[in-house]
Amino acid sequence: MDILMYAPLGNNIPKERIGGAEIGCLRSIDMIKESGINISIIEKPTTYYGIKKFIKEFRVAYKQIKSELTSNKNSIFYLVGFYDRQIYFEALLCWLAKRTKHEIIYEPKNGAMVYKYKNGSEIYKKLSKFIFKNAKIIFCQGIEYKEFLNEIGFKNAIYHPNYIKKENSLLINRKDNELFKFVYLGRVTKSKNIEFVIDVFEKVHSKIPGSVLYIIGGWDEDYKIELENRIKNADIENEVYFTGRLDFRGIAEELNTSHFFLFPSQNKFEGHSNALTEAMAFGLVPITSNYGFNKTVVGYKELVIEDFVVEKYAETAINIITQGLWDEYSKKMMKRVEDNFSEEVVRENYIRSLKQLLYNSEKSMK
Repeated sequence: MDILMYAPLGNNIPKERIGGAEIGCLRSIDMIKESGINISIIEKPTTYYGIKKFIKEFRVAYKQIKSELTSNKNSIFYLVGFYDRQIYFEALLCWLAKRTKHEIIYEPKNGAMVYKYKNGSEIYKKLSKFIFKNAKIIFCQGIEYKEFLNEIGFKNAIYHPNYIKKENSLLINRKDNELFKFVYLGRVTKSKNIEFVIDVFEKVHSKIPGSVLYIIGGWDEDYKIELENRIKNADIENEVYFTGRLDFRGIAEELNTSHFFLFPSQNKFEGHSNALTEAMAFGLVPITSNYGFNKTVVGYKELVIEDFVVEKYAETAINIITQGLWDEYSKKMMKRVEDNFSEEVVRENYIRSLKQLLYNSEKSMK
């Protein structure tokens, strides 16, 4: 075994709760396996069912990790982190790997690491620095993390964004559609601000009658009822559709006839959204909030709205349509994904970094 990874895989949470962190980990694991590196994975326990259950399962995971590290002297410990309340457990695992003389990789997920560090206690900062200092590599999902770590004195950060699978990109085949189709893609939860999406679409539809909204993703039934009431009150019942959770082929079919991706997330843990990147890969023009890594993923500041004002989101879409700019922006989005977030581009840097660390680790053991 070359790498022992501790990461969330989504096997221990409801399907509708699986997000970018789990998908990103699974894609990284596939990439590692395809490169010929031997990897073993211990799934991170979930806090979804409460802290008591988490602690009980963490004890089991800790014993497994200790056993694996003790038995595999040359392996590297790859810790996928979520900091915040997890920082104590992550520091403990980092300490264990250091004690057993294993090299450490740390990959913080989600988009609140900088905020949590700056607003954390002195103990929190010390534990974070302990992890940063002892990690040979810190894989950063957002370029913002790399810049921040460099600012506070850590030069071991490498940008490793989420990416589009190669086989997925082959499905891109835009079809003509007379309607302007707006899409929200992702978990249908309050933190994703779906009410706001509906309000934005209502404004757009008042100016662009030939427009529809598709909400793609699994939902909580009570929340869906709340959204349906909002749609009914806005008198846009015939223009808004809920598809439920779809497999990738179903998502691809919807995206192939879509034009705009509305993503006004207010989730403080928003990171590099897979949904955002996938929508861009299909040529959808995103209109997003400045949460997580949205600004650096999209790359065009006019598409990132600083304030949560319905009119600003709606006006951005309306202006792009009425000024005939949609096709230009659509091509820019596909090009941006191809150049920055394609499997080929991300793989080269990621696997090179891992193999270099493995080589150096083996060399030091001789």
